Amino acid sequence: MQYNRGIFNIMFAVDELKKRYPNADYRRLTLIGHSNGGDISMYFAKLHPDLVKKVVTLDNLRVPFVTDGTVKILSFRSKDPVFKADPGVVPSDEICAKAGIKVVRTEFQHNDLSDRGPDRVKAAIEASVQAFLDEDEGPSSIPLLTAAAPDRVASSPSPRTERKNRWQGLIGQPAHGSPLATDRLTRAKQ
Repeated sequence: MQYNRGIFNIMFAVDELKKRYPNADYRRLTLIGHSNGGDISMYFAKLHPDLVKKVVTLDNLRVPFVTDGTVKILSFRSKDPVFKADPGVVPSDEICAKAGIKVVRTEFQHNDLSDRGPDRVKAAIEASVQAFLDEDEGPSSIPLLTAAAPDRVASSPSPRTERKNRWQGLIGQPAHGSPLATDRLTRAKQ
C-alpha cells in the first residue's frame, strides 16, 4: 500500500524526537496533513490508535475517517470541483456527531488548504486548529513542535516569520502531502 512509506516516516520521526525529547508523551500524538498527508495521518491513526490523540486533515480524499471515537478528528473540506473525496471517506453528519468528529466545510479550493494557499485561508485554518488543539488542555505556553520550524537562534524571528514557520509546520513539508507528527511538549513529564 502506498501509505506504508508515510507510516514508516512518522515512526522514524517519532523515534528521532524521542532521542531529543525523551520525556515527552509519545502516546498522545497529533497528526496534521493536507491531501495525501491527511490520508497518511488517518491511516496511521487507524493502525496505531494507541499512539494518536488527534488528527487534523485538510481535504484528504482517499482514507476513510476513524469513526470509533478513539481519535479526535478535525477535517477541513474544500469546495473544489476537481478534488472530490472518495465515497465513504467523510462520514455522515450522524456518524460524525456520535464519534465527535468536526467537519468544516469551506468555500476554498483544494490547494488553498495547503501551505501555498492565501494568507487569509491559512489564518482562518490556523485559528481553528489552535482552538481544536487547546480544547482539552487549555492554551499552551510552549509552541507546537513542528518539523518545518528551524532551530531557534539567539535572535527572535519576526512575527511574520513566526506565523509562516508555524503554518508550514501545521501543514507539513513538502506540500505533496507528507504528514506532520507533532507532540504537545507541554504535556512532557519533566
